[in-house]
Amino acid sequence: MTQEESIALLIAANEQKNIGKFAPKLSFTQRCEVLALFRIGCSRELLHKLYKVDRRTITHIYNPKSPHYKNVREEELRLGRENFIKEYATADVTAAAYSLLAATKDEGNNKNANKKRGVHNLQNEYCNSPHRVIIQWHEVDYDKNIQVAGWYYQDLDSEWPNDWFHGDAESLRTSQACYAHAQKDISDPL
Repeated sequence: MTQEESIALLIAANEQKNIGKFAPKLSFTQRCEVLALFRIGCSRELLHKLYKVDRRTITHIYNPKSPHYKNVREEELRLGRENFIKEYATADVTAAAYSLLAATKDEGNNKNANKKRGVHNLQNEYCNSPHRVIIQWHEVDYDKNIQVAGWYYQDLDSEWPNDWFHGDAESLRTSQACYAHAQKDISDPL
């Protein structure tokens, strides 16, 4: 075997070692982009989705006490925060982050956001006594006049105890939002 062939085999063997679970997922530039986006207010969750890496990796990049990715934070110190952001939060990078942010906001109503699901006693300035209110997820059901799958409430002590209500589109998204709307909206029967 010639020296060139030996070198080529060593290079190929070392490349195979870096493939798999522990291979670097982000280049130095991408790590700097993550830090720059974090500095301008992008959440860890958004960056995790954008770069398809574990959330802990994102935390290690921006955490000044982390032993990992010190070279990224040193680059920020070398350039200064403002210049670092200009250098790495380019128009393409911020556009990608913004488009992902817009897409996640439009994901729709979340059936799993069920913290306030169930029966509650609610009272506001329009009620003389507490009302029993049920917060529940409903799929589309035209018989119940439910046009959109989401979170609805039923005021058992109102004029319409068998009807399901919602407020704006935001109140359909989570049980907490539905609860907040019901708290404002309920009233005693006339």
